[in-house]
Amino acid sequence: MSLFRAPDVPGLEARRDVEGLARALRYKHANAGVEYQVVRAAAARALSRIGDARAVEALIAALGVQDGSSVHSATAEASDDPIDGIRQAAVDAVVRLGDLAIEPLTAALQAPNRQTRATAAKVLVEALTCSRPPEVRVGSGAVEALVECLRSRDAALRKSAARLLGRIGDDSAIEALVAALSSDSLDVVQAAAEALRMLRWKPDRSAAGAAYLASQTQSDRCLEIGADATPSLIAALDDRNQDARDAAAQALVQVGAPAVEPLIGLLSDGAKTVRSTASWVLGEIGDVRAVEPLIAGLADRVEDVRVAARRAVVRIGAPAVVPLIAALRNSHDWEVYMCEMSAGALVEIGAPAVKPLIAALKDEDVLVRWTAAGALGKIGDKRAVVPLVSALDDRGVQRAASEALNLLGWKPDMSETRTVYPMTMGGWSQAAETRAPAPKPLVAVFEDPAEELRPDTGSFAIPAPYQPRGG
Repeated sequence: MSLFRAPDVPGLEARRDVEGLARALRYKHANAGVEYQVVRAAAARALSRIGDARAVEALIAALGVQDGSSVHSATAEASDDPIDGIRQAAVDAVVRLGDLAIEPLTAALQAPNRQTRATAAKVLVEALTCSRPPEVRVGSGAVEALVECLRSRDAALRKSAARLLGRIGDDSAIEALVAALSSDSLDVVQAAAEALRMLRWKPDRSAAGAAYLASQTQSDRCLEIGADATPSLIAALDDRNQDARDAAAQALVQVGAPAVEPLIGLLSDGAKTVRSTASWVLGEIGDVRAVEPLIAGLADRVEDVRVAARRAVVRIGAPAVVPLIAALRNSHDWEVYMCEMSAGALVEIGAPAVKPLIAALKDEDVLVRWTAAGALGKIGDKRAVVPLVSALDDRGVQRAASEALNLLGWKPDMSETRTVYPMTMGGWSQAAETRAPAPKPLVAVFEDPAEELRPDTGSFAIPAPYQPRGG
């Protein structure tokens, strides 16, 4: 038989040629051309049509099950076969063999070689996925094999196995499926829960029961279970279903203090929806332990997360004021997000922030003084007027203090401040109209080498080291 001729062996003659077809299927060479790949695919199809034990053995050997080879690993993601169609042809061939392949694949799940076990499990699941109950008979060993797959390290395999067990509908799989509810993969948990639902399993008051309820968007019922439900509710915040996430978030608010530490851990999660949802829950709980981690979230690279963190900080209120000011003090590069979000949070907190902000007008850090002056003007509390007038002598924040006083409706009543105030607002002619002796701050402007400070530039500007980005 020519190696370059696709074999067509539907009858008895083909049964005598299993060894030749097996050799063609196994053939692999670095310089093999496309013709060889066509032959190998045809050999796989021919063997599936023979349908006896020898053909099964040849196909399974080609998939790498017997020796751990990766030549035709049915699911090896890094298969070195140049044409994926060969792999799929071999898998399709095994699938068509049906029950004949289940027993040897199941036996291979106990092989000492890890790669062998993984390959056998993946091929078995793929084969069973293409079957329909009752074609997959309970007595064929499929249930036991799938239960074994639930113990795999491969989350995708465990998910597929759980789904298949639900389809088959054998109660003997319940114990293994309940154990799968403790998986660290949310996809596996959801697949196991759905399988248990199909098997009419009823959750108990345990961690497994909580995982089941959370996956079924019944997070409110998790509260009846107590502390054991918290990990499942935390995990549900990463659910693709928004309703499930929202239900879990609402339940965690009810859990309260015991959920704070796990939620703080989620503020550094890789998923932005998890970070923003965790921020919202922490704000609703209102525990002061979350203040500093939430403030760190004000500099998150994702706007939705920054906004959620700011709302949470505002929700916590007064206990967040001093940490917010401290966060500004530790910002050495005028980080735009931290500056804007912290200032906005302080303004929204309002009256409880006034006294700490007044004290911050004398801080060593000019960013803190600048932000404090701006926030005081926007809060609109008259207690800030006198401290802000004094801040007009601070060249680093004169403009911020002047704008704040303007927002507060303040009018100057002393000769020097009557000159400084319009000067910092760019009103040079108004400053001259006061006819007051040139105050020291005005003289200093003309002595300053920075061109942008001088009146002949047409406007007043803070020198570059003191100009917040975006301000």
